Amino acid sequence: MPAFFCDGYNVKVLDTTIFAIPGLRSVMDPPLELVRTIVAWSILTFFAFLSLYITIILNNLKTIVKLLAFNKEEWMKFIATLRVWLLIFVSFCLLFYFTVIRL
Repeated sequence: MPAFFCDGYNVKVLDTTIFAIPGLRSVMDPPLELVRTIVAWSILTFFAFLSLYITIILNNLKTIVKLLAFNKEEWMKFIATLRVWLLIFVSFCLLFYFTVIRL
């Protein structure tokens, strides 16, 4: 992109500035900075949850092996935990829906 989009352009005739076309730097930099900040925090949050997930998997490797071997007691514990997680997830989704989307 040519530099005059950001810096502006001076229209000159015989080395005299007739008028100046302002650049878009002051208009575009604040929204772009907001986008950069949101993307950076999103990536950091994604890596935090990814590392949490991998840590949980590694710490519960014995349980995962029992789940893969279809141990009935482990499946009952897993389903109970899954129900609690789904309840919390649905609660957050409803809260988000009624506070943000319905505005």
